Amino acid sequence: MSVLLKRRAVQVAAIAATTGALVLSTLTPAQAALPVWPTTGYRPTCDVVLAQPGPPSGTAWTFFDTTKPKITGFVQTKIIKVGNSATAATKMFTVYGTDACSGVGSYSVFLAVNGVVATAVPLTQSRGSWFNGSGSFSSWFTPGDIGKFTYPSMYALDRFTRFDLSGNYKSLLSSLPQTTSATTVSTTDAYRNNATYVMRDVRTTVATNKTSIKKGTKVYVGGKFTRATGSSYVNLSGATIVLQRRDKGSSKWVNVASAKTNSSGNVSIGSAPSKTADFRLSYSGIFKSPFYAPAITGTKRVSVT
Repeated sequence: MSVLLKRRAVQVAAIAATTGALVLSTLTPAQAALPVWPTTGYRPTCDVVLAQPGPPSGTAWTFFDTTKPKITGFVQTKIIKVGNSATAATKMFTVYGTDACSGVGSYSVFLAVNGVVATAVPLTQSRGSWFNGSGSFSSWFTPGDIGKFTYPSMYALDRFTRFDLSGNYKSLLSSLPQTTSATTVSTTDAYRNNATYVMRDVRTTVATNKTSIKKGTKVYVGGKFTRATGSSYVNLSGATIVLQRRDKGSSKWVNVASAKTNSSGNVSIGSAPSKTADFRLSYSGIFKSPFYAPAITGTKRVSVT
C-alpha cells in the first residue's frame, strides 16, 4: 500500500504512472495520512511517497523532484595572463546553484569567444545533499586561445527526476537521473555580460635615477616593458605608460604624468615631489585584439629633504 504526501496529487500520480514505479493513493492531501518523516519535524519540498514494500525491497521513501533548480551565483576570473611556456590551468569561473529537492546534479555553461558562441562546457556532476542541495561547478582554462570570453547563458539541472531512500533515511536504493529538458532545466541570463579576458603577459622593470633629492628637484622613473608572443618576449613599443605616486603615510596612488614607450620598450618620466614618496609605472593593457595584459611595476621610494 502507498500513502501520498504531496502538494499536487494529479501531477505526481501522472509522473508515477509514466515511471511505472508506484500506484499512488487516490486520497486528496486533506484525506491522506501523513507518514512519519525520518527526521522529526522536517518536510521536504518535493513530492514524496511512502512505499510498502519499496524498491528493491522493504519500506522506502520515493521522491519526485518537481522543484526547479536555480543559479544563485557566478564568479569568474577577470584576467588570465598567458606567457610563452606551459602554465598550470587557471580557474576560469565557478557557478553556484541550489535545488530544494534532490539538489543540483549538473551545470551547463555556454561560452562565447570574441563574440562567437562556442560549444557548452560539458555537464559536470555536482556535489550536494539530498534536500536543499547546493553545489558548484568550476571550469579551468588551459592556455590556448587569446581573447574575450563571455557567458551568454547557463543552466542548472536537478540531480534526479525520482529517487528512493531506505525507510531509515540511510541509503539510496534506486534513482532515475535527470535528463535535459525544457521542463526540468532553469536558466539565467544575469551574467551574460560578464567577461574573462585571456591576455598576453606583459613584463616590466623599473628604476629611478636618484633615491634621494632636495625639494623642487626632479627625479626620473624609468622602465622597460615587454610582451609575450607565445615563443618569446619582445619590446612593447608605443604603449602609454602612467607614472603614479604615493606619498609617504598615504595609501592612495595618484597619476602624475604619462609617456609612450619607444621602439625598445623603454620609457622615462620625470616628477618633482614635495615630500618623500613611492613611485611606480602602470600600463592599462589592451582589452581587444591583440589583448595585452595590464601591468604595474614594483615600487621605488624617493626621499625628499
